[in-house]
Amino acid sequence: MKSIGGYALSILLIPIYVNLFSLWKTLNGLFPPLVMLLLPICATLVLAVFSFLYFLREQKKNKKILCRPFLLAGIIICMTALALPDPNYPVKRIHVAEYMILALIVRYAMSQKLNGIRLLFFSACFASILGIHDEFLQGLHPSRTYGLRDMSVNTLGAWGGALIWHGLGIFSLPPQTASSEKGTGTTVSLLYLLCLLTGVLALVIPMMFYKASHFIPLWPSMILFGSLVFYSSYVDQFRHDWKHGITAVSGTAFCLLFYVAVPRVSAYTFF
Repeated sequence: MKSIGGYALSILLIPIYVNLFSLWKTLNGLFPPLVMLLLPICATLVLAVFSFLYFLREQKKNKKILCRPFLLAGIIICMTALALPDPNYPVKRIHVAEYMILALIVRYAMSQKLNGIRLLFFSACFASILGIHDEFLQGLHPSRTYGLRDMSVNTLGAWGGALIWHGLGIFSLPPQTASSEKGTGTTVSLLYLLCLLTGVLALVIPMMFYKASHFIPLWPSMILFGSLVFYSSYVDQFRHDWKHGITAVSGTAFCLLFYVAVPRVSAYTFF
């Protein structure tokens, strides 16, 4: 139940994030530009500080070990993400803090089934794909637009947050003992993940050329659709200890096909 609740909350946050734009627009009219410039940066820093304080408390209680390389990498990625948004819309930097939080919630959901590097990788991938959903939903919104730059900020915020939470050891379980069963299926699992990643990229990048269109062609979705066939055919051969992560990431990735279908069967314009 904890896992289901975590997934449900993480998915629910995406439409909430999309509709927060009106709130930020209102705040932009109430406060001077300097405040709106600093607010997202401060939100990210406050989140990082509270996370570190949480770790210090947990370290005293449970003697947790700080994984400095992961923590440092996460901080660098988040700082890079803060520099990416359009300077004309500095409030978009709030996406970094939003996706750091999202990565934490996804990590909580997946920690019931995964641990270690697998938990880091699949939680970051899941949160990143939700960040792609964020942009597609904006593409279907008449007053918003789909953009690769914002998608990159969402992805970096998700990966940076995932690395920080991993470095702090939040929601980490003790390492499980290895078994020969868990080690089988590595090759087919890696090939599938490569196919899935290629399918997602092949879909999201060409969408920039179909903005303001009532018709989105099917060809960008072909590799992702092929990944669906791959998954259906080989799911039983995936590594046992990766299967939960692969299934979760695949499910949210396959839902991207929905955005190709909507403008084709309705009056929606993709912005």
